[in-house]
Amino acid sequence: MQINDELIEYLEGLSKLSLSAQERAEISAQLQEFLEYTDMLSELDFAADSCADFLSAADNHLRPDEAQPSMPVEEIMKNAPKRQGDFFSVPKAIE
Repeated sequence: MQINDELIEYLEGLSKLSLSAQERAEISAQLQEFLEYTDMLSELDFAADSCADFLSAADNHLRPDEAQPSMPVEEIMKNAPKRQGDFFSVPKAIE
């Protein structure tokens, strides 16, 4: 794909922006560079080397999910500016 003035004007209209000639030239060059880079990536062969091999469930190194005692409520609430029973009291944010 080639970046041309027609495409830049189309993108300018979609984005509802008004660009100067210098900005159009800069954006055109940046988009062209981006497209060239993505073309290079599309030439790579990922079939030979699967990058997702390590995602197997058998190799899960996370700790088991076990219930553990939590901190006491008084310890948690000791720095609360306002509280209602065992809950934080905050100003109403939505009417």
